Amino acid sequence: MRYVDRCAQSFFKMCDVLENIDEHRLAEYATTKVELDESMCLGSGYILELAPDMTITFSDVTFKTPTRFKEKALDYFGACLVLEGEVNIQIPGQNAALILNKEKALFFVCHEGELEFRYQDKRTKFINFCVPKEMMKNLICDNQDLDFSVNQFEQVQVTSDIVKAVEEIFRSKLSKAANNLYLQGKVLELLALLYHNMKHEVTICCGMTHRDMDCIQHAARIIEEQMESPPSLLELSRQIGINDNKLKKNFKLVFGETVYGFLSNKRMIRAGDLLADGELSVQEVANLVGFKHVGHFSKKFKEQYLCSPRYYRRKSAQANYLQGH
Repeated sequence: MRYVDRCAQSFFKMCDVLENIDEHRLAEYATTKVELDESMCLGSGYILELAPDMTITFSDVTFKTPTRFKEKALDYFGACLVLEGEVNIQIPGQNAALILNKEKALFFVCHEGELEFRYQDKRTKFINFCVPKEMMKNLICDNQDLDFSVNQFEQVQVTSDIVKAVEEIFRSKLSKAANNLYLQGKVLELLALLYHNMKHEVTICCGMTHRDMDCIQHAARIIEEQMESPPSLLELSRQIGINDNKLKKNFKLVFGETVYGFLSNKRMIRAGDLLADGELSVQEVANLVGFKHVGHFSKKFKEQYLCSPRYYRRKSAQANYLQGH
């Protein structure tokens, strides 16, 4: 693929004043907004400063052409997870670029170096977090295979517990002060999970092969992408290439819930986000997440959020109004 070379500083500009931050709930807590050069890419980016040298960065960008740029890193310790799309990172001294996607994250210890990032002309969403140097040093000091004094870049398998922790970051509804403390805990949790997966061979659930795990992750993606009109268990099993009994058994092993339970949970998360945006009616939201009858949708929504969807939508609108004034 042919990439266009760009300078990172030309299209990533930091702004202390946040305006019109309504793209995502995480943006409400951001301390810095990353403004993009719209002639090159569209999207948004936010940085949350949680504590000294502890940050979360969220980016949702779509480049108009395949693009690459180099960026210098100094005392950069943490991890990067891709939520949608793919990012290729060329590490100094390595022949092949590291490929990050939903299945593979990056755990990094970078004292100093220049990294090359490559994006395709597709939507790319990712979240990365950094922690203080001493915290990272204390974490890996017991690993004889890692030398903290040199740069380390390791691909790490993304498991369901990591996905769950990331989802909980976006779903937090706490006040700003409480959320800061909550997110610090989530950063530490993610760092611990990723380090564990890097240090130990990830154990595939009992009786499952790597192909089985790939099939189950594929099934989960299909469910999320087609929640408005999801396939039946038989149709889903045919799409991923395993029988329905194996699908039900392995899905429960990986996600800790049934296929239907997973679908129901994802529908409610999506419904909450859509209602909070305030642009659609309750009926429209119900239809978008796969409910034909608004009464059934309202019952399920109340079971999870302990209030009606209309009340949730109204309160979200009031909160958005107060925040903007």
